[in-house]
Amino acid sequence: MEKVVVGLLGVLLGILINEYFRRNARIEKYSDKIFEKRLEIYENFAKEISTANSVITELTNAEELSVEDKKEIAFQAGLKVVKYTDKYEFYLNEEIAIHCGMVFVSTGDIFEDEINKESLADFRQGIRDAKLMIRSEAGLSEMDNFFKSVTKSTPGGKLIEGYRAIKKQYAKGKA
Repeated sequence: MEKVVVGLLGVLLGILINEYFRRNARIEKYSDKIFEKRLEIYENFAKEISTANSVITELTNAEELSVEDKKEIAFQAGLKVVKYTDKYEFYLNEEIAIHCGMVFVSTGDIFEDEINKESLADFRQGIRDAKLMIRSEAGLSEMDNFFKSVTKSTPGGKLIEGYRAIKKQYAKGKA
């Protein structure tokens, strides 16, 4: 009787182990495809954000346009980003999509009779944050750290050292 019980337990254990490895193999099979697709979508998302950012930056210098025209153009630039998030919502992190939508919703506040410097600074900070979030979510930040550890790369020079000092001081100011 003990042999039968041991045999049944062995069969059940074998089935569970087989199922575990089968599921892991399936996840690995699709993870490469999904990673590639997400990377492509996030890359294009970053391009959409950069394009809209460039449009809004140009509007801050465009003196020939009325305030209402600037607001409408900024709205359309932001709308394009939001439409992109809607189109690829299946692959995009919901919080990043919401963050980007909120960054562009407030662009109308930038354009008054004079440029609202506080709203412009908030917009620019929102764009920087969005780009950092996208790099992190797409796995690029982790890959950068991995490559640095493998290559032992330490770029230098006056400009790089100055950049690092400014970055360090900026980080202290935010803390």
